[in-house]
Amino acid sequence: MLDKKFRLLLLIIFLIGISSCGKNTDKSSISGKEEVDPFVSVRIFYDSAMTNGNQGLISEAVEKINDFLSKNPESPKGKEAYSMLSSCYINLKRYDDAINTYNTIISKYPDTKEAINAYIQIGSIYEEFLKDKQKAIEAYQKFLDKYGNTQDTTMTYMIQSVKLLKENLETGKTFEDIIKEPVEKQKDEKK
Repeated sequence: MLDKKFRLLLLIIFLIGISSCGKNTDKSSISGKEEVDPFVSVRIFYDSAMTNGNQGLISEAVEKINDFLSKNPESPKGKEAYSMLSSCYINLKRYDDAINTYNTIISKYPDTKEAINAYIQIGSIYEEFLKDKQKAIEAYQKFLDKYGNTQDTTMTYMIQSVKLLKENLETGKTFEDIIKEPVEKQKDEKK
């Protein structure tokens, strides 16, 4: 139980770290009239559906997000819309659709915070929902192959967290065991 809570805490911290803080409320002037960015209404509906948790509203949010993406394929908000779509699919237990959408983010928006999140979310879906340990390990390894050698200090915590997730799956050890090992080793060296 503690292991699952710790894993969830790591995921929440990670998501908070990379989540987008602002919502686009910019208006553009066309023929003297101000128009609201079409993404704003989609975002508001999505936020409401996810807060409410109603499966019907979340399904409707999927439709609205897909409509936005089809009408605005080059929108700078596309990566955020795909991330929202993936979250909806997870809530609807449509895990294959969520994985496919995360793969779209990775291919369309490489080297963005949304792509970084997508790699980790794919591993998490395989691990937590589909109970496919091997595919979860492979997904985490893809993240490590892509970002494991980065010198970006802001990525250090994420890289270490993913290494721990992968090691946990490979060895069957709990997070407590993995974290205690260096401490125990230091104690043994002092003796």
